[in-house]
Amino acid sequence: SDQANAQRVQDLAQQRPELAQGKAWIDGSDSMRCHGVDRKFVGPGFVQVADRYRTRDDAQTYLARKIREGSVGEWGNVIMPRHPQVSEAQALQMAQWILALPPQAPVPERM
Repeated sequence: SDQANAQRVQDLAQQRPELAQGKAWIDGSDSMRCHGVDRKFVGPGFVQVADRYRTRDDAQTYLARKIREGSVGEWGNVIMPRHPQVSEAQALQMAQWILALPPQAPVPERM
C-alpha cells in the first residue's frame, strides 16, 4: 500500500541519515513527475530501478550516469531525458538513495 511504502521510505531516512541529501535532490528535481517510489508513472518506480540494478558492482555510478545523460530503451520505449544541470556528486547521492530502497514487497496472492 502507499501508506506502507511511505513508512518504509521514512524508516530508511531515519536509519540512514546519510541518504537524506540524495532524497532532497530527488525531491527538488523533476524526478517525481516520471517516477514514483514504488509505482510506475512515465518511468519505473525507484524501487523497481533499485531491484534491477542493486546487484551491479557499478550500480551507483551507472545510475548516476543515467540521471545525467538520460537513456532510451532500458524500460521499453520510454525516453528518460538527460539532466545535465545535476552535478555528478548530486547524481551519485540520488543514486545512493534509490539503491538503498528496500526491495519490492511481494504482493500476497488473493484466494
